[in-house]
Amino acid sequence: MFFRGSTEKLSEAINLLFGLPVCYICLSPSPYPLCHRCLSRVTPLDIRKQKTRLIDIYSRVISCAHYDLLKPLIREVKYGRSRAWLTYLVDVLYKGFQMIPDDYKEEVLITWIPHNPDEERRFNLSKGLALNLARRLGIEADEVLIKVKPTRRQASLSLKERLENLKGAFEVRREVEAKRILIVDDVVTTGTTLLEAGKPLKGEGYDLLALTLAFRL
Repeated sequence: MFFRGSTEKLSEAINLLFGLPVCYICLSPSPYPLCHRCLSRVTPLDIRKQKTRLIDIYSRVISCAHYDLLKPLIREVKYGRSRAWLTYLVDVLYKGFQMIPDDYKEEVLITWIPHNPDEERRFNLSKGLALNLARRLGIEADEVLIKVKPTRRQASLSLKERLENLKGAFEVRREVEAKRILIVDDVVTTGTTLLEAGKPLKGEGYDLLALTLAFRL
C-alpha cells in the first residue's frame, strides 16, 4: 500500500533493485512508462457539462482522463528528468483528438497556453504537447496567444481568486487564417485558464476547441 504521488519513487526503486522497467501508472512490468493496459483505460469525454462556464466559448472541451490516473506520468514529464516520455502523453492526447467530430477538424490550427513573460525559458508542457500532437497529425501549430500580465500559480487559489488572477491575462498575438483553433493544455481544474484564454480568440470570431490530458472535477 502506498500513497498517490509516491508512484514515481516506487517505480524508480523497482527499476534500480530489479532492473525491471515498469509502467509509471500501475507499476506492472512494461518496457514503456505508460503500458497498453493503462492507455486502454483512458476514456476521453467532453467535459463542458461539468465545466459549464466553457459552454459559450468552446464547441468541444475534450479531456482524456481523470488526473489521478495520469498524475505520476504528467509530473515526471513536467517536473522530472524524463522529457523524452512526452511522446507517451501525446499518445493519450491523440486518443482524445479522435473524439472531435470530423467536421470540426477541418481548417483547424493547434495552439497552447503560454507561460508568464518572465517564465518563457521554463519548460512549457502545454506547448510541448501541442507541437508534438500537431506534428503527428500533420496539422499546423502556432503561438496564437500571448500572456500580457504575470499571474500567480493557480493551484492554491480559490475559484474567485483564480478568476481575478487570470482576468485579462491573455491577448491574441496575431490573427491566423484558420477557421478553428484547438487549444491544448495539460490539466483542467476549474476551467478558468481555458475560459480566459478563449475569450480574446472568441472575440475575434474563431470557433474554439480545447483538448487536455486530464481533468479534476
